[in-house]
Amino acid sequence: MKRTARSSQRKQDSGSVKVKHAKRAARSPRSRVRKQRAQQTELPFRGWGGARPGAGRKPKGERPMLPHDKRPSHKASVPVLITTKLLPGLPSLRRPGEAARIRAALAGARRSANSRNGESSAGGRSAPFQVVHYSIQSNHLHLLVEAPDRAALTGGMRSLLVRIARALNRLWGRTGRVFADRFHERELRNPRQVRNALVYVLQNLRRHGICMDGPDPLSSGPEFDGWRPTAARITRNEPLGSTRGGGAGAGRGLRTLSRAGRIDLPRPSTWLLGVGWQRHGLIDLDERPVLR
Repeated sequence: MKRTARSSQRKQDSGSVKVKHAKRAARSPRSRVRKQRAQQTELPFRGWGGARPGAGRKPKGERPMLPHDKRPSHKASVPVLITTKLLPGLPSLRRPGEAARIRAALAGARRSANSRNGESSAGGRSAPFQVVHYSIQSNHLHLLVEAPDRAALTGGMRSLLVRIARALNRLWGRTGRVFADRFHERELRNPRQVRNALVYVLQNLRRHGICMDGPDPLSSGPEFDGWRPTAARITRNEPLGSTRGGGAGAGRGLRTLSRAGRIDLPRPSTWLLGVGWQRHGLIDLDERPVLR
């Protein structure tokens, strides 16, 4: 009985001592500081970075063409329609001097492509990047190109645009950028799309409301062999080669270029651009572009 009473008394004493220590700890300033620190870590953290509305690289120009995203892969059997625009305020590309330099750049790109093709033929690889058809407008270019893969397409376009920009800057006596933005590309996956793209490129002058007798001399139309023999009636709304910003005497200059400034076109390497598009018929000289 005595031992039981002593043990219970010890438990009561230890319990009272614990209660006293707990009360002292609650009244101590250190505990209050610890509680305040614990409460501060629970506050929401607001930092910089991450996705925010309006963040990121802003598009260039009033009508930006493409964001700077990674371009998709490319197959050798698919031709591509390319469009690239000039910076605002530059002279017209349909003047004789500008057109001649663009054609020279196209011819130089073809010669370099042929040399690469000769080197790669031993290795059994497909034909390199090549421009099959083109159209020179006042402030933009349309191209129908072929390439074996994405690297060849991007590299070939970069090399060609650098050639054109350097030649035009030498002519204009200036430095800096010539093209406003990245080039726009559209893959042509069936004969109907390829035929519509051919009309769009070769007859692009009619899309801008300008008609003339025969193909546009500042395009690959004169060398194109897919015109329908019985062409429909053609009306002349403006003199040959006259465009906005073309300057006086542009018609005479374009006639001269149409005779002496021609370049040889490469043979298409894709079935679609070679013969596939002819499933939907040859092209009339008075046909207007319809691109779907």
